[in-house]
Amino acid sequence: HGKLDEREIDKFEDAYLGEWRSVEEYADHILDDLGYVEQIMKHVPEHLRHYVTIDSSGFGRDLILGGDVYASDTTNDTVHLFDARE
Repeated sequence: HGKLDEREIDKFEDAYLGEWRSVEEYADHILDDLGYVEQIMKHVPEHLRHYVTIDSSGFGRDLILGGDVYASDTTNDTVHLFDARE
């Protein structure tokens, strides 16, 4: 609504994290991208690795509840995610 100035557009672009199939998919991406999965698995004995999982669904939920990420549902079963701290 109305005209946006360049600073508002830049702020929007900086906050936009992309379109994802779910918040959980984004959480999986973040955990992997930051190397957390690799670090955790490095310390788990190989015979136990099959039993170790990371609750990316819970992590994604906590990103939303903690105010780190804002999710906007789309009409095609995806979400647009934004860095809520921007």
